Amino acid sequence: MRNDQWRKKVATDKNSGVRLNELVDMFRDPYERKARAFPGLLMVLPILVAVASTWGTRHPIITGVVGMLVSCGAIFALGNLARDLGKEKQEKLVQGWGGLPTTWMLRHRDRSLEGGIKTVYHQLITQKLGLKMPTAQEELADPQAADDAYGTAARMLRDLTRGKEYSLLLKENISYGFRRNMYGARKLGWAISFAGILIGIVLSGSVSTRPWDIDATKFMDLPVSSALTLGVSSAMFVAWFYFGSAAVRRMGIAYSERLLEALRTIPGPTAARKKAAPKKDPQPS
Repeated sequence: MRNDQWRKKVATDKNSGVRLNELVDMFRDPYERKARAFPGLLMVLPILVAVASTWGTRHPIITGVVGMLVSCGAIFALGNLARDLGKEKQEKLVQGWGGLPTTWMLRHRDRSLEGGIKTVYHQLITQKLGLKMPTAQEELADPQAADDAYGTAARMLRDLTRGKEYSLLLKENISYGFRRNMYGARKLGWAISFAGILIGIVLSGSVSTRPWDIDATKFMDLPVSSALTLGVSSAMFVAWFYFGSAAVRRMGIAYSERLLEALRTIPGPTAARKKAAPKKDPQPS
């Protein structure tokens, strides 16, 4: 083998290894798997079901092609697409909400939390994070500076709550990320589900074009491929309606409430700096 051919082979093997590592990491990490990969896979599920149920068993080459796509990072790409769409939607949602949930929960003028609980949280932020919280008068005089202080506290708190002892908080964060990314992928999901319904109708044999005719009796005895495709596509088309802005907001509030509750258990400033970990995906605080 010539040197240039050898180099190309090594480069290809290295790239394949990187893609495989990325895929393994995605399915090993619960956030990557549930909040990113699952929305991406659910988005294309109707087409996958149509292909697998119609040609998968009769044409092994289809299985080979799907396997090749997976090894080339198709799941990783779908997960990142869902994440990017979710992030884009989140930016618009946050503008409509008037800020991230944790930020407006900490505002004096907001009534999401009882005044006594909010006072305790402000005190804990000062004691454990070393941040001075603005007073009601300071917040009124400079709302943006106050929001910056609340946002800083939220970011520090997120960095301190990534350990195993905060598993409930992680679950809330995963649920938020899943809903956000499903909301972001919703339009594509609807389009693909609708395409799946059309494919299911064609597979049923109920439609003929020469001449144009629809035989409704065919739906009484559907082939397996048609029944599966129609069932999954219709179910997904309806399911996408649930993943709207209201569902994202509810889970954002739930996550932020759990995040603020963690103020009671996080360590003080010295130990906190040792526990701080690198960021993952931006979270709804």
